[in-house]
Amino acid sequence: AIATMRQYETSGTLTRPLVTLHTTADPIIPYWHEWWYRWKVERSRSASSHLNIPIVRYGHCQFNAAEALISFFLVCFRLPASPCLMLSGRCPRTYSLCRARHRWPDRFKP
Repeated sequence: AIATMRQYETSGTLTRPLVTLHTTADPIIPYWHEWWYRWKVERSRSASSHLNIPIVRYGHCQFNAAEALISFFLVCFRLPASPCLMLSGRCPRTYSLCRARHRWPDRFKP
């Protein structure tokens, strides 16, 4: 059984941009799993392709449509989320207000 489970283990090696959403008070998959995955991503030297957006909310996968769309936009255009987006939960309006105040790293420019 353990040998079978190992085939599902992630390596953290990313060949494409990845945005992960995770509720910080998830009772099923604890948020610390994001930290563990981030460690794997950094160890595999793929950190520039990964962005985690913590959703400050209780529940498993309790994302709203705006958060999902913003994540999709970030993957498509390889832009990092601003700190305001990560903490607010009010995505479209907050994102447009915060984006003007934050400078994007060159590696994320389309």
